[in-house]
Amino acid sequence: MKTITSQQNLPKNSEPGSTNDRGLKDEQGIAMVLVMIALSLLIMCSAYLFLSSVEDLRISDNSESMIQARLAARAGIDHAREILRGLTFNDLLKGPDGAASTDLTTARLVSFRNPAPWATFRSLNIEDPTSDVSSLVDDGLINTGPAGTVLIPKTGNVFTAANPYGSGTITTARYFLKVTDNNGETAELARDATNNPFVDGDGTIIIRSVGVARTIQESSGANVRRNSVAIYESRFFQGSPFHDLGSPAVVVGSDIRANFSGNSFDIIGNSNGPGIGTIDTNLFDGKDPAAILKTATAGKGNISGNCTGSTATKCIADITASVTTDPSKSNLANAAWLYDFVTNQVPAMADYTIPAGGSLSAANIGTAENPKITIAEGDLTASGDFHGAGLLVVKGALTMGGAIQWDGLVLVIGKGEFWTHGMNNGIFGGLVVAGVSLDGSGQPVFTAANTDFDIRGNSNITTYDGSLANMGNGLVPLKQLSFREIPSGLDP
Repeated sequence: MKTITSQQNLPKNSEPGSTNDRGLKDEQGIAMVLVMIALSLLIMCSAYLFLSSVEDLRISDNSESMIQARLAARAGIDHAREILRGLTFNDLLKGPDGAASTDLTTARLVSFRNPAPWATFRSLNIEDPTSDVSSLVDDGLINTGPAGTVLIPKTGNVFTAANPYGSGTITTARYFLKVTDNNGETAELARDATNNPFVDGDGTIIIRSVGVARTIQESSGANVRRNSVAIYESRFFQGSPFHDLGSPAVVVGSDIRANFSGNSFDIIGNSNGPGIGTIDTNLFDGKDPAAILKTATAGKGNISGNCTGSTATKCIADITASVTTDPSKSNLANAAWLYDFVTNQVPAMADYTIPAGGSLSAANIGTAENPKITIAEGDLTASGDFHGAGLLVVKGALTMGGAIQWDGLVLVIGKGEFWTHGMNNGIFGGLVVAGVSLDGSGQPVFTAANTDFDIRGNSNITTYDGSLANMGNGLVPLKQLSFREIPSGLDP
């Protein structure tokens, strides 16, 4: 009997080591490769999605923090516009200690306009940047004047928000401000030949506001980036013609009226101009306001001792030529500009309005540290123990007597009549008197034979103080000439 094994019952091609057996193993290998490829693709997709989500997070955070930085920088420009009121440009260009940098070469560079280098702002501790900015110079910090109060410190002004992860607040952004001169430009050099970056020549300054907002921290070697940074730059022009008057009293008109019947009076100027400067508004009528004033003062006591000015001009002199050739001061000889100023501009920005026929006595309006704009819509009488500061505009006649002191500018423009009698303290800053009205066709004109300068009794009328005069002038809102964002790639 034959014995039949199971192997004999198998198909021939299923024997161990046959081609079919090898095919199965090949299929298993291919399946493994496909699984590995699929796994690799899944890992790659997962890595991509992870990296993509991280990148999206960075993009989102950077975008949000950049918006915060830009908004902070714009807030800085708006803040600067407000606090510049009443501050003199030359004081702003120096540091809070009243001293300017001795490195004039560096101060003339465009890069000096930034409060600090870009790298400093990108890496500083936004919660407390004291140590990051401690070594920076204080030139151009906005302050109240030499050795005055710092209004925008080196550490900037801070924005906070409620802490979403706990109690208290967190710092979200800061802005830093710096004031610099437009040195090197033609208009500036015309009035500042030495190109001193800490002296204003043309009434134009540059404000840079740096906005800094926290973002995701990144490091590359020694460089650390913690913040988004945005910088805006704006130019401001002091277009008011009352800047740097140079004389304690300025009389505008042609056929003016003048009376000096007091026993003695003081009009104290300095080397900048005459004690009383006159602006002739009609050079062809044969009238000379300076000559009219000199005739009125002839034989009136020791007028030469009580009315002083520069060595060349002394008490009374015509300043028409110097005014009309100055782009800003030329408006002093422009009836339309003066009329619009007292009729439209001042009422819109005044802190106090006094109705026609009103009076000031035994009261205070403003201080040198907090000056105010006051307008009297008609005649005004100031008497008694009165002290005020800032810009006083009187559209009617102004009569002053008693222990009155005004620090700043007094403008008697409209009716153009200024009367004093026994004024003890006086005006410390500057005085402008001009008769302006509308003619028959409704056009502003200088009123013929209307400007009246009347001094009676013993009066201390005006003592020229350039800083106080400019303080009063500085209350007039600045004109913004330009506004732009400064990208890091274009900034020196």
